[in-house]
Amino acid sequence: MNALTASKKTVRIPNEEIRMEFARSVREVSHVETMNRVAESDKLMYDTIHMDEEAVAAQIEKIHFEETVPLHYNREDSLRSVIKLAYYTYKDHYLQWEELPAGAGYADIVYLPKCGSDYPALVIELKWNKSAEGAVGQIKKKNYPKALENYGGDILLVGINYDKAAPAGKRKHTCKIEKYTV
Repeated sequence: MNALTASKKTVRIPNEEIRMEFARSVREVSHVETMNRVAESDKLMYDTIHMDEEAVAAQIEKIHFEETVPLHYNREDSLRSVIKLAYYTYKDHYLQWEELPAGAGYADIVYLPKCGSDYPALVIELKWNKSAEGAVGQIKKKNYPKALENYGGDILLVGINYDKAAPAGKRKHTCKIEKYTV
């Protein structure tokens, strides 16, 4: 690669057969499943912002079942990874923090809107064998929104819970979403 192609961030493929094969492979790549997951993530973000608790719980449950091996299903870090995968498209509108020191504890996951976004901030607390309402209650009791006190926009408190003792395939997820008011 010479200095001209490096500065333009381009690549030159001098062999015609290799260039043709490269062009064919790029044209023929289909990312149907990936695009479906991106669309699901966009829908999840929409459902969360519009406080559709049943839709959020159903999507988190789906991703948790599909993407977590049984041996690791009941680990907090597995559920955290599920949340990050489910909200994959957050990077378009949010900055994300995990275990953010906040109030009297650590918020599991916080999504803070990027400058210019009119999306609400999300404070997410994850639980199992408790309740989604209890997760939101913990956010309030430990005052996790205090970490966002200078944010100035809307904040949604999102609690997600599932019954870890239920047999595989029957672990029902629940969600509670509340608008935070000072």
